[in-house]
Amino acid sequence: MITGDKADGLARGSGHRQRTSPPCSGRSEALIPGLLTLVFFVSPLLFFTDLTRNPYYLQIALLNVSLSAALLAALWAMRARGSWDFPRNALWTPLALFAAVLLVSWARSWAAHEPFFRPAIFSEGLRAFLFLFVNCGLAFWLSARAEWKESPAARPMTPLLLLLMAWGAAWLFFPYLRSQPSGPGLWQRFWDPYGAMVWAAGVFIAWRSVREGRQEDYLNLALVAGALASVYGVLQYFGVELVWLKTLNPYGNRSVSTFGNPNFISSYVVTLAPLALACWLDARTAPSRFFYAAVFLSYEAMLLASLTRSSWLGMAAGLGFLALLPDYREKFRAAGRRALLLGGLALALAALWPVSASSPPGTGVAQRLSEAAGKISSSGTLTIAADADKVYPSLHQRVLIWTSAWQMGLESPLLGKGWGAFELFYPFYQGPLLSAYEGIRGLRTHANNAHNEVLELWSQAGLAGLAAFALVLAALARAFTHNRKAGDGESRFWAAALAAGVVGMLADNMLNVSVHFAVPGFMFWWVMGALSARLGSPAPVFSGLFSGYKAWAPAALLALLAVSSAAYWQGQFRREALYFSGFKLMRKGDFRAAAAELKRAHSAWPREVNTNYELGNAYVRSGDMESAVWAYGEALRANCGYDEIFFNLAVVEKRLGDLRSAINSLKVSALINPLNVQTYQAAAEIYVKDPRAYADEAARMMAGASRVLPGDASLKNTLGYFHGIRGDLAAAAEAYGRAVRLDPANRIFEDNLRGVVAAGKLYGNPHIAWLEAYRGTERRLAAGDAAGALRLAERLFDGGGGEAQSRYLRSKIFFASGEVGKAREELLAVLREDPGHGEALYGLATVLERSGDVAGAVRHWSLLLEREPGNARAAARLEALRSRGGQ
Repeated sequence: MITGDKADGLARGSGHRQRTSPPCSGRSEALIPGLLTLVFFVSPLLFFTDLTRNPYYLQIALLNVSLSAALLAALWAMRARGSWDFPRNALWTPLALFAAVLLVSWARSWAAHEPFFRPAIFSEGLRAFLFLFVNCGLAFWLSARAEWKESPAARPMTPLLLLLMAWGAAWLFFPYLRSQPSGPGLWQRFWDPYGAMVWAAGVFIAWRSVREGRQEDYLNLALVAGALASVYGVLQYFGVELVWLKTLNPYGNRSVSTFGNPNFISSYVVTLAPLALACWLDARTAPSRFFYAAVFLSYEAMLLASLTRSSWLGMAAGLGFLALLPDYREKFRAAGRRALLLGGLALALAALWPVSASSPPGTGVAQRLSEAAGKISSSGTLTIAADADKVYPSLHQRVLIWTSAWQMGLESPLLGKGWGAFELFYPFYQGPLLSAYEGIRGLRTHANNAHNEVLELWSQAGLAGLAAFALVLAALARAFTHNRKAGDGESRFWAAALAAGVVGMLADNMLNVSVHFAVPGFMFWWVMGALSARLGSPAPVFSGLFSGYKAWAPAALLALLAVSSAAYWQGQFRREALYFSGFKLMRKGDFRAAAAELKRAHSAWPREVNTNYELGNAYVRSGDMESAVWAYGEALRANCGYDEIFFNLAVVEKRLGDLRSAINSLKVSALINPLNVQTYQAAAEIYVKDPRAYADEAARMMAGASRVLPGDASLKNTLGYFHGIRGDLAAAAEAYGRAVRLDPANRIFEDNLRGVVAAGKLYGNPHIAWLEAYRGTERRLAAGDAAGALRLAERLFDGGGGEAQSRYLRSKIFFASGEVGKAREELLAVLREDPGHGEALYGLATVLERSGDVAGAVRHWSLLLEREPGNARAAARLEALRSRGGQ
């Protein structure tokens, strides 16, 4: 273990003494490479699609438990030696300050919020701090203490080539040698004899390659694991699936590889790609050059297969960082034809990559970049005030998230909303923004993170968090600058490769979230630890602080944290497996069995929102309403940022007769998700039970609903009813009139309008006049007087609303007159204003069919059937067109 600085020209100060360790110390230390084999090799590559609902949950649990066990092994080895060594590092002080600021921000958040929020703040904060401790802190510390003795490219290539070539090829036979699960249990689904044999061989080879515990060996194992995942992801992209019975494409044509998410694998390879390139430049033998070139090109191919543009930016930033350094430019010039060959292959791969497996070559990069450039330039605005037809979802959804993150930080500029609180509180900021800006309402999401590291820190830890992290980066930059001036060529070369990975990941996460997820986050912090140890500490900190009896307390605390983390993730993995089992029972309709299984999941770990929410649903379907209220309450204590929990809780509270609680739950549900019309309908059903008592409250809620959902006639009719109860007949007439304009065929709306106009003696009501003109137009059209109908229809465009229905009626007039082109234009205008207008969609499909646009007609008949599966006329027309050769 590194206890001082090696005198090897790395600008790290004086050397360290060799000590003879007790046997138990050696045995404990020898466990660490085996545990890190699981972290570097097994965790990024092993995942199951039928074990947990989140396919990469096993990766998360395995990584966290292995890192925690590695800490315990290291602590035991230090105890046996009687020396609590702590590797010298320039980042300890700024990292400690950063962690302290995050802890203070979380504590302030817990104290500042209402008691209702505190269990969820604790739950989410616990998850965030365990991630900070294990994924960030332990990864950094274990990396910083791993000794680097020589160039990674100088290490034996045989195990690495065996893993990349032979072990990877062994999976080609898996589809033919796999066994079927012998039962529904966890072990039966987990076990496969051939797969187990391949895995055992791979783990053994991987362990053999890192058993000396050298930093360069760990990094080589990370490189080969990333290459294996990349090759698998590229095969997936082109429709070749070696492991599962069906192709995995949860993100369309974006490959997920073994990481379950294209954004995670792409960031992983962005962090390692500069190192792979540096190893290739430093390689001295043909096998090592081949290996590192294959790794680098596989990373590029995986980046292209992920179609993750933020990671493309990260890769460009990392490699661009290297290109700025004179020693790297000289290395490339010295490589000569080798460099030209690798560069040519990399450029050809990017130039020829298709945007999908069935697309022509050369469409991938060009189409993804041109799509972004075109959409951004045509959007008109890069704010959330964009019109719906100019919204670019990939950008404007991030703008929505960024706006919410900015508002979070503004509430407490110094310490932010509280570390770990982003996912919890984000929906409460997004909801009002969706209410205020119509164009972005289709972008509603449940964001885990801010998709921008600056705003991530600002929103949760404020200016203090930003300053603390800036101090970490400043200390790293200072050490890097010192190394560039005082270090020898080898030291500068490898420090730059690691620094380029850090730069790439940070650039990627200006638009991404991957640094906050287990495997890519671990890789980032491991590289940070390797880099900071490589750079050394110009001003050593903590020297001698953790020695002798002074170290017992922090060592005991670290051991307790490690055991707690392992127990937490064991419970979380068991809960996730039981949750998925209960989830599948729910889908099969076995609600009592599902409730029992989900209750077991809750017992394994009680603070997980999805488990508790599904448990509440199971109790509802089983008829146990009291237990459902308890389960939904447990879900809210885990994370109270989901509108569906409040909605379902309100439904149950209503059944149990607790109407006031039901109304309050529906109000919160509407605040989080103002777009759910069922929330307002459920509230109206409660309000009408005592309309005079609730009239004012109901009118306010329905007025807000009508603003957010302006095309819903029923909400306006309900608003009119409560205005009438309040005695505001003019407001009631206005609401009823708007409902009539949206649905003039509804006689109930018409009767309500005429009734309140008569009661209030509201003579000359414009909505009545509009309705008379609409009825008159319909009568003339039915009588065959298309010209008269068209003249009368002009009176419908009075600026008072109802344009969609007016245009639809006018399209019928044009169609009856044989002016198919004008009818088509009117129908397109209707659908731009009201995309859910089923009659207009039916009419447009008919017009397209009449005008000979068979492909367009088929597309619109299909779209109509997606929205109205029971529409027999649309199904018959679609079948008739397809039987005549339509696609």
